[in-house]
Amino acid sequence: MKDESTLQLGARARAAVRSVARFVNPLVLLIAGRRWMPIVGVLHHAGRNTGRMYASPLGMRPYRGAFVMPLTFSENAGWYRNVVAAGRAVVTYGGRDHEVTSPEVVDYATASPAFPRYERLQFRALGINQFVRLTTTREEKETPMVQARSVRSSGVALGVIAVAQLMVVLDVAIVNVALPSIQRALSFSATDLEWVVNAYAIAFGGLLLLGGRAGDLFGRRRMFVAGTLLFTAGSLAGGFATTATALIAARALQGVGAAIVAPTALSLLADTFAEGPARNRALGVYSAVSASGGALGLLLGGVITNYFSWRWILFVNVPVGIALALVAPRVLSTTRGRRGRLDLPGAAAVTAGATLLVYGLSRAAVHGWGDQTTVVTLGGGAALLAVFVASWRRARRCPGPCSRSPSSSRTCWA
Repeated sequence: MKDESTLQLGARARAAVRSVARFVNPLVLLIAGRRWMPIVGVLHHAGRNTGRMYASPLGMRPYRGAFVMPLTFSENAGWYRNVVAAGRAVVTYGGRDHEVTSPEVVDYATASPAFPRYERLQFRALGINQFVRLTTTREEKETPMVQARSVRSSGVALGVIAVAQLMVVLDVAIVNVALPSIQRALSFSATDLEWVVNAYAIAFGGLLLLGGRAGDLFGRRRMFVAGTLLFTAGSLAGGFATTATALIAARALQGVGAAIVAPTALSLLADTFAEGPARNRALGVYSAVSASGGALGLLLGGVITNYFSWRWILFVNVPVGIALALVAPRVLSTTRGRRGRLDLPGAAAVTAGATLLVYGLSRAAVHGWGDQTTVVTLGGGAALLAVFVASWRRARRCPGPCSRSPSSSRTCWA
């Protein structure tokens, strides 16, 4: 059926549109189908010749048990021909997947009630008079197409988690090979150079528990993205560092981001894969990545430093981190935060205590164990760690805020 009021394009024009869509669609897919995006959904359809799954962002609206979308380029549209050939598809709209069947072309009068007034004016201005109505099914079980998409999404989710974990573990060792180059470029002293490694390791280890707790309270996927962006910002700042102090601060910022990414990544893996063979395989991949990260870091550190610059051992994280932050919200499962509080005093105590202990040990190697500053820093570090242990034991006995009851007995609020 051809309609003079519908856009009719020749073969060359359609090829040009497809070329542009290859670049535009991946960007639109980042926002399409979200709960806060009522204008654009995602149509998942199988290729009529290849059987390959495609995702097309389309303007659509739900209406009376169906989804209605404009058929902009008449029945020559590739996604329409794929849906007609398969007889079914999956629509992601409002953050949920809907199995749809029975594709039917309807006219403007039939479709217009589904759209708000400003969209109807746009259709009139563009001369769009054909629409497709896809009826949602009432079946509660997952259809083969939904299952196939779920398997594919799980694979991508595992890839995102594995790459994030590799980035975090790899950064512990990747700078070791570049330390001589860093020392010459930024005029590090022999005793201060070790803090390029220590700043990352202490912030990472000291805030690991706090990062996991933050994921439980504020949502794991949200904190995963936040930690990835923080790690990326630290990498970018470290690559541009021109002083020793700036590089050490950037490495500490990387450690803070890593302390958020690592525990939330493991929790997201457990949320994404059901208990059984699927989760066991995912944990195997996760463990292999974690184990190989140190060796791979030494190898990549040597190659990058030798052929490029020591700064690129930090810059290399930037595009990877940005890509993870963009892809993660689309493939990782979302979890709601729960009520509770962060143990900020405990996190501060263990991080500061570890910092003072490491500083004291490194100073003792130069000034001796009898140096007053060495004794004070080691004593202060031990005291702060003791405070952390006492705070942790108290938190185990009383997991919530505590108060005094009228009878002066200790009461814990869960």
